Amino acid sequence: MNNEEEENERGGGGGGGGGGRGGSHIHLWQFLKELLTDQTHYGSCIRWLDRGKGVFKIEDSVRVARLWGKRKKRPAMNYDKLSRSIRQYYKKGIMKKTERSQRLIDSKRPGIIVLHKVKKRNCEIVRALTGLGVSKHLVSKTIKRYKETLGYDRQRSGRSCTAVTSRNITIVRERLRRNPRRLGQKCRPNIAQSLTETMKIPLRKL
Repeated sequence: MNNEEEENERGGGGGGGGGGRGGSHIHLWQFLKELLTDQTHYGSCIRWLDRGKGVFKIEDSVRVARLWGKRKKRPAMNYDKLSRSIRQYYKKGIMKKTERSQRLIDSKRPGIIVLHKVKKRNCEIVRALTGLGVSKHLVSKTIKRYKETLGYDRQRSGRSCTAVTSRNITIVRERLRRNPRRLGQKCRPNIAQSLTETMKIPLRKL
């Protein structure tokens, strides 16, 4: 992915990806969802294999890449560049490659994460993604999992982690079990977790 592609995959896609709205800011997963929704015009280049499970197949990769380039106002777009973005989705768990070159897309969770990153509240995220059937429970669960995963990623890269994850809760409780008087700084995991959050951990549910 080049810098421009990375910026577009991270950046301001907002919640919706409607046909004429925010064309240059739409995410690739939103664009593919649009094509799949309009089978009258695009059924020959991309189609559902199992809509209930989110499994689809790109039949005409050249045309899909050309349409994506037109939407992003990039005449030089080709399938090699499009494929790089799709491979990034594989790595991030947004899409999965299945047998016979089919692809599985989950358009709900990445949309939730995008809106969470731009500081949208849970209720605002639910409203923005109404058309995808997103519930409050799914939003809360997705954001919680995202924070936990983010925390582990930060630890692996040597950076401090601020998320109160299930793992951190377990660490603190184990230290309290060994020594009930061990509170405050001595009880904190080896991460940049606030003292206030640490003191609340014994009351949390895993």
